[in-house]
Formats: sequence, structure tokens, C-alpha cells
Amino acid sequence: MAPQKVKTLYGKLKEIADYLIGEITPGMTCSQIYQMAIGKSKELKIADAFLNFGKGRKSRMIGHGIGLELNEPPILSTYNNSQISDGFVLALDMHMMDENVGVVKLEDMILVTNNGNQILTKSPRDLFEI
Repeated sequence: MAPQKVKTLYGKLKEIADYLIGEITPGMTCSQIYQMAIGKSKELKIADAFLNFGKGRKSRMIGHGIGLELNEPPILSTYNNSQISDGFVLALDMHMMDENVGVVKLEDMILVTNNGNQILTKSPRDLFEI
């Protein structure tokens, strides 16, 4: 059974992912999407844990494209002003780390369309506890 702190972190990570899945639209830039995720982490009061690698290091991306290769452009980072188009497949690839409990991670593959986004991930999105 996972400690409550792990469950809380994962729940908030999933909340960020669900928010992005509902809000990403064609025409947005990668930088806008990244900033939306950062803003949501601040709103949820977990910005210190969001994208944390420990020892003061943080990830500079929250996802990437999927195509012929597993990791392809566009990179969802603050430095990328590429626009997302209808039909893009993106992997939202985010984690949170609390140095007292460890890391939780969630990766969702989504299809971005003009008519709303579709989650392509087939595995359960609930916290897997051992």
C-alpha cells in the first residue's frame, strides 16, 4: 500500500495531466502548454515537487511528439515556440518527486484534434501500488 503522500502527489500529477488534456488545442505553442502545466502546479501548491529531479534540478520539458520514432519533436518545453497542429500525437510525460517519499510518474499519449483530444494510452491511469 502506498503512503498517503504518494497518493496525494500522484493525484495532483493526474490533475495536471487531465487539465492539459482538456485544454490543449491546435494552434497553441509548446511553450504555452509547458507554462499551463507550471501554472497548474503552482495553483495546486506542488510546484516544488513538479518535474523535480532532486538536488535543485528540474526537467525542462513535460512531453514530446510521437511519430515514426518514440521521442520526436515537438518538445513541450518553455523554449519551444512550435505550434501544435490538428492530428498531432503527443506524449505528456511528467513526474513529481518528494525527496522523502520518492518519484511518481504519469505518461499519457494523446491525439490532438480540432474536436477535442483523445487519450490513446491503453493502460490504466490509476496509481499502481505494490
